Amino acid sequence: MNPTAIYSKSGKGVQEAAGKTSLLQRPDRAVLSAIDGRATLGDVAQKVGKQFDAAFQTLIKKLDTDGFIREVSAGAAAASPPKPAAAPVKPAPKPAAKPAAKA
Repeated sequence: MNPTAIYSKSGKGVQEAAGKTSLLQRPDRAVLSAIDGRATLGDVAQKVGKQFDAAFQTLIKKLDTDGFIREVSAGAAAASPPKPAAAPVKPAPKPAAKPAAKA
């Protein structure tokens, strides 16, 4: 799971976060409430005072599986090695100078 992934609440998640249903425990509901469709999972973890660890990732997977949230963006891919620089372009050869006209 990527800490830069972004999730949003589903209709079921909105109802739970608003307190209209009580299917989740309070700490899990706090995490659900922090998910807004703009913040990354890393930001959400920080916002609710949790580490982005295996327990947090398990909770996110559970919220997703149970239909409370859905992935909006998978986030940035892991950094890839830089591409080699392109070879410098050689300037085109200048045309030969024309001999001066004789007067």
